[in-house]
Amino acid sequence: MSFNSNWPRWIAGSIYKHFITNKGSYTLFVEGQERKTNLLSDFLELQWDGPDIDLYPSDEYNAEIEICVRVFTTIGRDIYLIDKMVGQAMVGFTKTIPVYEIEDSPGTQIGCLQLISGTLRTHRYGVERPDNKILQSTVEARYKIDL
Repeated sequence: MSFNSNWPRWIAGSIYKHFITNKGSYTLFVEGQERKTNLLSDFLELQWDGPDIDLYPSDEYNAEIEICVRVFTTIGRDIYLIDKMVGQAMVGFTKTIPVYEIEDSPGTQIGCLQLISGTLRTHRYGVERPDNKILQSTVEARYKIDL
């Protein structure tokens, strides 16, 4: 099979669709999406790095992608809100994420992203700028797919 230039878009669109359906009641943005966060006290941001694609001699491809959900909440309303939001973000990190050909309508499934090692990493950053009182945390995991 030859390289398909649509793979990065199909993977990105499938990740977004998967996480938007698992966000609970929280607002979810994609990194780079225009937004007015000054109107929100709590929200999630979806980011990913990759896909990093390996070519094997048999003309097969393997891709890996790092997915990250950033969590933002304002200090003072609920001391456990950041933990509740981190927990909801973790819901989206399932063992597999179906990847579809994304066109005008949902297309054929081309495979599944598979969680590598089964580990979800959480990092707490606390308040990075004391003047805005925004707590930040991330949930991250690495996935792979054979194409």
